[in-house]
Amino acid sequence: MLNGFGGAPIDEVDLARQVAPTVERLRGEIPDTRGLREVMLSKGVDFATMLYFQAIHASPLHGEFARLIDGLPASGMAGPPAPGTSCGKLLIVPAMFYRERPALGGEGRLVAEVANSCGFETEILPIGSRGSVTENQALVWEALVREARSDLWLFSLSKGGAEVRLALQTHAGHPVLRKIRGWINVSGLVRGTHYIDSMLSSATGRLRVRALCLALGMSYEGVKELQTTHSHWREALELPAEITVINLVGVPLLCHIQEGLVARYRRLSRFGPNDGFVLLPESIILPGLIYPIWGSDHLFRSPQVSPLLYRVFRYVRALGTTGAYLSDGERTDVYSQMRR
Repeated sequence: MLNGFGGAPIDEVDLARQVAPTVERLRGEIPDTRGLREVMLSKGVDFATMLYFQAIHASPLHGEFARLIDGLPASGMAGPPAPGTSCGKLLIVPAMFYRERPALGGEGRLVAEVANSCGFETEILPIGSRGSVTENQALVWEALVREARSDLWLFSLSKGGAEVRLALQTHAGHPVLRKIRGWINVSGLVRGTHYIDSMLSSATGRLRVRALCLALGMSYEGVKELQTTHSHWREALELPAEITVINLVGVPLLCHIQEGLVARYRRLSRFGPNDGFVLLPESIILPGLIYPIWGSDHLFRSPQVSPLLYRVFRYVRALGTTGAYLSDGERTDVYSQMRR
């Protein structure tokens, strides 16, 4: 183990050069889990990981979105929003163990600070740090119901994404959803994770997980909810067109993975590129915009994160009441607002 990471650095410039012809052949398409696994089996996980990153940038929609975000200033926004728009309120749904392991940043305190600097009101929802998806989605829904504002954005971290998805999925068509302008999903467990599948795939593994749950004060049934085969993830998620979804997905090579996630990364690598806890294509909500964060793993810890948050909140603030991805006719005026 070198410097607390999964391996020695590699020549990423040369890797990108090797991947480029394959990306060109995709003609703007982004490979799914099955496609990435096929590439991984023949070319290796590093090649497949770089392919996923480059394919997002080559996508007409997501590549343009990434370039738009990258062109924005990484700074707060002084003064009120543009006339006829509102910054809105951000409800942050934390990651698992955010109370027990505050040093990981899963509470979302950094997110709140940056959003405040960009003019948003924020609230970190006090969901159960060791609670199940079912328990916590009910708390997310209760927070949405009691909100008087109609300009809400949800920001979920890791398992918080599963809880947001289930809350919205369970209450599809409810008038409360009209309060939500958008959802920013970071490293979301929005389809469960093959890591939990593998842990529970044998009798010995299930016994170990039961013992771990007992030691941590968690529900074994709650852990089972994170299996990719759980009924939560079989139902299609249909969001109102007015809700904009932005997926921030870490795209790391093995040499980027922090030491605490290396074993998980290796275990998941037999299924394909992953961030140390979830397969990359399975951490996103579609339809929705995708911004890939090169070198960031599941813990959302990277020098890129703070600047990216400022840029994303500039984008969100400029959306105002449009609640959708910018059309060609809107883009010039709104981009000008974002740069102020």
